[in-house]
Amino acid sequence: AKALQNMGNVYRQLGKSDSALYYYEESISIKEQLNDPGSTAKTILNLGNYYYDVGQFKRAIGFYNRALPFYEELEYMEGIGRLENNLGAAYHNLGFHTLSTEHYVKSLSIYDSLQIQDMRVNTLINLAVALKDMGNTMEAKDYYQQALDNEEGTVKVATKAVIFQNLGDIMEMENDWSAALTSFNNAAEIYADQQMMQDLSESYHGLARAYAGLGNRSMAQKYFSLCLELKREINDQS
Repeated sequence: AKALQNMGNVYRQLGKSDSALYYYEESISIKEQLNDPGSTAKTILNLGNYYYDVGQFKRAIGFYNRALPFYEELEYMEGIGRLENNLGAAYHNLGFHTLSTEHYVKSLSIYDSLQIQDMRVNTLINLAVALKDMGNTMEAKDYYQQALDNEEGTVKVATKAVIFQNLGDIMEMENDWSAALTSFNNAAEIYADQQMMQDLSESYHGLARAYAGLGNRSMAQKYFSLCLELKREINDQS
């Protein structure tokens, strides 16, 4: 059964979906006969992740829900937390933001109790994104701040930049241009240091909008020009 699952993983990585699905299903069938709930759940989770990766979110949800009872039977809380987070992401991609936040909150509660800091940060960010898309900017800001305030060393540098960029977007939505300027600038500094040029161009665009909101036309033009120049460089290299 494990060999079949591994074959499924190989074909999934090769993009051969029909073969991957065949081996995953064969592996699940054998594992269910062997009464191996943990391994069965892992293979079903892999199937859900496959459908998520190819944008078939409804089918992904079906497999995530199918895996959930196995982890509940084992009381494997980390696995349940992962599934709840994945369900939140799938529902978010389908536009069901209320359902999405419900699953993220369940996932966050589990990671809080288990003190798994990296997954806690990931879920905080996912929850903030969902709330922002619902127009709930106050709560979104709170969850982003919780992610930034997480234990030292558990928030990756690039992740901090994503948080700052998203906070800038929220401040822009609220017309708080000074705060937006600070957030976009924080993101830009990290992206520049990490040589993440595509993301840096987006931060430059945010800075241009923030300066425009503050009425500083010369600085807005400066960053808009930097954004265009960087995008041209990226296109030339691709």
